[in-house]
Amino acid sequence: MWVVAALAIVALFSGCGSRTSEQEDSDEKLHVAVSILPQAYFVDRISGGNAAVTVLIPPGSSPHTYDPSPRQMTELATTDVLFVAGVPFEEALLPRLHSVNPHMRVIPSGDGIPVRRSEESGIDGHDGDHDHHTDNDPHTWLSPRNAIVHARAIARELESLDSGHAETYRRNLDSLVRDIEALDAEIRQMLHGTAGRKMYVFHPAWGYFTDEYGLIQVPIQSEGKEPGSRQLAELTEHAAADSVRAIFVQMQYASQSPHVIADAIGARIVLVDPLAYDYVENLRSVAREVIEALGVSQATR
Repeated sequence: MWVVAALAIVALFSGCGSRTSEQEDSDEKLHVAVSILPQAYFVDRISGGNAAVTVLIPPGSSPHTYDPSPRQMTELATTDVLFVAGVPFEEALLPRLHSVNPHMRVIPSGDGIPVRRSEESGIDGHDGDHDHHTDNDPHTWLSPRNAIVHARAIARELESLDSGHAETYRRNLDSLVRDIEALDAEIRQMLHGTAGRKMYVFHPAWGYFTDEYGLIQVPIQSEGKEPGSRQLAELTEHAAADSVRAIFVQMQYASQSPHVIADAIGARIVLVDPLAYDYVENLRSVAREVIEALGVSQATR
């Protein structure tokens, strides 16, 4: 499992301790790498400009097809720490990174978060039932409470590597946590009274979000595969019965299946991005789209 691999490499890299006083007195920034853009947002907010960040997954790219570019490998050769998020590509990548930078620390920023299982396609009588699961769901950061776990792990490591700016990191972490807690409260208010409603998605990335707010995620994709014609017909029937007004599709996946269902039942296609940089504004925007898709008016909230 990726967490075990990452923690093993952490032990190997533990010889890389705090920055020296000479480094602290210089203008050199920490060289930080992250797997995904939301982690980069956390690092930027917490570091206050004291870290130069390399993001492995570029905007619009899929973690499922990622392969590091030569430029990224060059940057990673001088990186102080890599924050991994638990996405699938990391386990295969870590040995390669160790070969180019044996002193780089590898920190699972979501360590300790309970991992849920991904739902299969909402068909064959399961209808999105939470008991019908397949692989582990890696998208832990899409719950605000989990995002705070990621942020705190990042802050601890930045402080460990750069104790000279510890007060800055603590102060900025507190500010970030307040913003995420305010976001959580805002979304709870927005989604009040929607428990048990269904959020139809193409790729099952939103399970931590739906679990957090009492919704049910119904994916079209099953075990990473497109639905067959029979499955597509059944999904369309289910979506019509559920009076679905929108199907959520992330930009990292190109598929006609959601469009077929949407066209058949008169629903909208809504583009959402679980990997967007501005975590707070992105999740707020997604919540607003969910409210509109559920047909909940401002007056009823």
